[in-house]
Amino acid sequence: MRGLIQRDELILASIEAMAGRRVPTVREVQVGTFGFTARQGRVVELGLRGAGLNALPQEIGGLDALRLLDLGENRLTELPESVGRLRLCRMLNLSRNRLKSIPAAIGEMSALTTLDARNNDLATLPDTTGSLAGLRELYLYRNRIATLPEGLGKLDNLMRLDVEANSLTALPRCIGSCRKLEKLWAGHNALTMLPDSIGELSALTELYLDDNALQRLPETVGRLSNLAVLNLRNNCITELPGSIDGWRRLTKLNLWRNRISRFPDGLWELTSLRVLNLRENLLAALPEGIGRLTSLEKLYLDGNQLSALPGELGCLQGLRALKLGANLLETLPESLLQLRGLETLWLRGNRFTCIPAWFTQLAKLEELDLSMNRLTEVSPEIARSVRHLRMERNHGLRRPGGAMCGQAC
Repeated sequence: MRGLIQRDELILASIEAMAGRRVPTVREVQVGTFGFTARQGRVVELGLRGAGLNALPQEIGGLDALRLLDLGENRLTELPESVGRLRLCRMLNLSRNRLKSIPAAIGEMSALTTLDARNNDLATLPDTTGSLAGLRELYLYRNRIATLPEGLGKLDNLMRLDVEANSLTALPRCIGSCRKLEKLWAGHNALTMLPDSIGELSALTELYLDDNALQRLPETVGRLSNLAVLNLRNNCITELPGSIDGWRRLTKLNLWRNRISRFPDGLWELTSLRVLNLRENLLAALPEGIGRLTSLEKLYLDGNQLSALPGELGCLQGLRALKLGANLLETLPESLLQLRGLETLWLRGNRFTCIPAWFTQLAKLEELDLSMNRLTEVSPEIARSVRHLRMERNHGLRRPGGAMCGQAC
């Protein structure tokens, strides 16, 4: 005997019949645990991950002492309405099932702090989700959700929201009411714009909007003064708002694959930036202001239209990686000699015909990519000073020492 009250024993027996195996008693239910814990004859934690369940017994709501219920990696297509009776449950994991909907009764699970419904087939979320006043984490990654309910704005304690890889074309205006939100994942959707209310998310530290169709950002984004990470990769943005000088705590900014040809002066005020990714935009020139970003450690400028670089790049003395591939460069400013900590330098796909001898003074340089240029010679000193040197597809280039360089050196 397991020492459970009769009702809990009967419900557990129903689950075991559906799963085709006994659910063991365990010391603690963690992610991936198959088993249950009990206290004073009541089931308080139940882990059924990967149990092969197609359905749950209607009476599962009778396990009303549950604090944790993990139903991940099953074949569930629906949940019984009785889940609303699990009013002490703090964590509900529904990930990797086949759920097409979540019952409105979910709003009655008043103690819930974490709801994980990633990797399902959800098209909507019930508006009653807004009744979960204590909810801190809501994960909806990879579903089919096209709109988020207005009730979302009632989640005053929400700190993490993951709606990545859905079918969203817009974020609701009410999202600005989630004032405690710290991390928002909304990449891989079809967003074309952001609501002005996004600027009200004063606690936000990480914002992921990659792989959408955004054309611009509202001026209100400048109010996100605690933002540390912003990912806008693969959108249609042509310019950034002037208000971005409010991002004084920003350390990582990813603008890879947009349509930006110039930046507001405020960008050069973001002196906390450590990683700046401007790959595959429409930059024809890099302003002198880049030299003010003295905390930069990684700067990626591949795939633009740069024909020259400002001498102020030499002010970035903490820079460890500089990628300049696929531009129109023929020369480099000698001020780069000041980048004593530089470890990686990519110059592939430009128009270089020679490499300056001062490269040998970059003592920490380990990776140098010179491929797909117009080089005819690289000095033996440079070749010896760099651990990883790429020179392929420089037609007519001789290996250091005299031999012709073919497809790969």
